[in-house]
Amino acid sequence: MKNIYVVLGLPRSGTSAITRALQALGIGLDGNLQPARNINPKGFWEDIDIMYGINRTATHINGDKIISAKKLQEDTSVGKRLRELHVTAEKLLQQRIGSSDQWGFKDVRTGEMLPFWQSVFAKLNLKENYIIALRHPLSRAHSNQKFNDHDIEHGLIAWLDYLVRVINQTQDKNRVIVSYELMLQQPEQQLEHMRTSLGITLPRDEAAINAYANEFLDKKLRHYSFNQEDLAKEAVMAVSPLCTQVYDLLLRTASGELSLGDEAFTLAWQQLMIAYQQIEPMHQYINTILNDGKSLQRQLRQIQKSLPWKLIYPLRMVDNFFRKRRTEKREQKRWARVT
Repeated sequence: MKNIYVVLGLPRSGTSAITRALQALGIGLDGNLQPARNINPKGFWEDIDIMYGINRTATHINGDKIISAKKLQEDTSVGKRLRELHVTAEKLLQQRIGSSDQWGFKDVRTGEMLPFWQSVFAKLNLKENYIIALRHPLSRAHSNQKFNDHDIEHGLIAWLDYLVRVINQTQDKNRVIVSYELMLQQPEQQLEHMRTSLGITLPRDEAAINAYANEFLDKKLRHYSFNQEDLAKEAVMAVSPLCTQVYDLLLRTASGELSLGDEAFTLAWQQLMIAYQQIEPMHQYINTILNDGKSLQRQLRQIQKSLPWKLIYPLRMVDNFFRKRRTEKREQKRWARVT
């Protein structure tokens, strides 16, 4: 049976560095890879055909909402289009894997449509292996704010929702939690943690591992660094205090103190899920508002690109001028009454 390795993680979670680690362990990443840019000078390690041709197309079809297994079976326009895309994804993976027995990919949207991909893997009889990227919630939220202009509070909620979803949807699968911070601090140990946890039996390539640890990884590219104590003292954590407990537990698995298959982890996770179920409705409401906002922004961008919008530009400038004058006159009258 051939192995598929899937890196799961939110943007700004170190997924690019962790995906590149697979190559150091001998896992193939060949494909139509997105070239490096200033935002990620070491490379994204994302297959463009999967990222745009499959994942973004699928989420666009489904209105940027999470894709469930039920959605794939629905006798609706959305369900039919997703099933057609399912066939496209099967053919693409067959091309990518080819004669290889080990191949991996990552795209941040994969975690939003895991049932879709898991159905593809089952159809192709692939053994699923998941690498779940873990980054300190505050570090990830601040980094995402800088690059994507999202509020810190939104970043914390997204961090928690994403990890809960992918961990719950990969139960009974071959998987491992990999800490981005620990990878930068102790790359050899984290690589070995990946190898043993996933049962990778490929020959150990010391040259490839040394090149990854000493040449590819660059601590200077990490612009935000928080520790566990910051989770307790940062006021913003009050927005989603459960992040602290979830991070503590997952970090213990990334450090090797616990395994995802241990009874201790299972019991602790079940307790956290009881607490999470109480706040999940609020998170869903927040996400609905955010998705509606994204939809309105897309509509506005389309309007601003249209010919009528460009043609009335002079009229808008004149209107803005007179609006500003009227506002200034009202302010002058208001100050005159005060004085």
